Amino acid sequence: MTNGLHVISLKVLDQPGVLQRISSLISRRNFNIHTITAGATETEGITRITITFWGDDNTANQVVRQLDKLQEVKWIEELDKETTLLREIALMKVQAKSPEERADILNFVNVYGAKVVEAVKDGLAVEVTGGPKKVSSFIDVMGTFGVTQLVRSGALAIERMGEVKY
Repeated sequence: MTNGLHVISLKVLDQPGVLQRISSLISRRNFNIHTITAGATETEGITRITITFWGDDNTANQVVRQLDKLQEVKWIEELDKETTLLREIALMKVQAKSPEERADILNFVNVYGAKVVEAVKDGLAVEVTGGPKKVSSFIDVMGTFGVTQLVRSGALAIERMGEVKY
């Protein structure tokens, strides 16, 4: 049994209460959701939900089996982290107490491929996207300057289109 982060992807009917039923089913079994995201798909009336949680392989299999029993679930799969594109987004307000600090922050923004979305006299609003480790690392670095507000999405996941050539 491998303990680690598991990524479950579902396609469900876009109906009121579906997300609540899914999260309730998981929490009733004492599984802790790490992240959960839901959004539109290429098919009208179908929502894709991505759930991440920590646990062993048996737990992941049990979650998939239980969720697959819900009539609103039209497709479900545990995604292989090796063949999956996993991304998050974070927005944060960072203090820039001096011109030197602002320059340092802008340097890190550039290094991480992040983006300044708003600038005021004493701070910056910054957006970063990428894999969970990259986003966490950027948040840690910005924390040294003083993050006054932070919001972070759950994971978005989709399988790769094929073998990665680069």
